[in-house]
Amino acid sequence: MLYLSGFTARNEQGIVSHHGDVAAQTHLLLQQMQRVVEKAGGAMEDAVKITTFVIDPEDIPTVATIRLEYFGDPGPASSTVAVSRLFDPEQLVEIEAMVPIALERLTVPMTSSPD
Repeated sequence: MLYLSGFTARNEQGIVSHHGDVAAQTHLLLQQMQRVVEKAGGAMEDAVKITTFVIDPEDIPTVATIRLEYFGDPGPASSTVAVSRLFDPEQLVEIEAMVPIALERLTVPMTSSPD
């Protein structure tokens, strides 16, 4: 299982992008999440659970519509939570996901655990 958390709209320098634009922030963070999932050998459509945090409850329909573009319809089980603030005040949305990846598709090295 691949556990992804804390995905927000940050550029390669770690700075929040698309100030004030929840749609653009959602697209950016989901594109970044998709790259991680695919690099690990998975697919966004395989996600079994996502949790979305938004600052403004009015943005929930926008974020939900964009999520469908990446996770498919009907999409995984999901929860959406309106919060008073995220780590950086410029962040409008944050998404975490759980994506199962079959061992034969796993493309990242597994660490061995001590006996």
